Amino acid sequence: MGKYRKKPVVIEAVQITDDWFDNDPPNILHPLDHRIEYDPVNRCVNIKTLEGTMVGKIGDWIIAGVQGEVYPCRADIFEQTYDLVKGRGVMDKDKRIAELEAQLAQATTAVEQVSCKMLKLRHAGTNMLEGTVCAVSAIHDSTTVQFKQGQA
Repeated sequence: MGKYRKKPVVIEAVQITDDWFDNDPPNILHPLDHRIEYDPVNRCVNIKTLEGTMVGKIGDWIIAGVQGEVYPCRADIFEQTYDLVKGRGVMDKDKRIAELEAQLAQATTAVEQVSCKMLKLRHAGTNMLEGTVCAVSAIHDSTTVQFKQGQA
């Protein structure tokens, strides 16, 4: 049997910690992946893989492979197989928090813009409605009324 060396491929991984199960999902520590289900009762994750559902326990690592596949890896195997690559897509807690804070800021701005537009439309609609009521009254009184704000 021949001997083979694993190719030096950079992967992304995150370690499952006890903190993952302290808050209701979505916890900011959770990787956002529909294939990962969090089980706070058993304090583990169930990961849907091509080989079936695999369980990741506290201390295990979740690896995103070179083709986008996601699977758990025991801590001892991970430590024997992988070294940390700094600055190359490694997802740490501070980076994850910063990304989520930026997404929250963008969402907040979008909500504020929509709310502002709704208020403007509501205000414009009120003015239009007032103009329509005045027009109906004017027609009823057989008088001519011109409006500066909107036309009825």
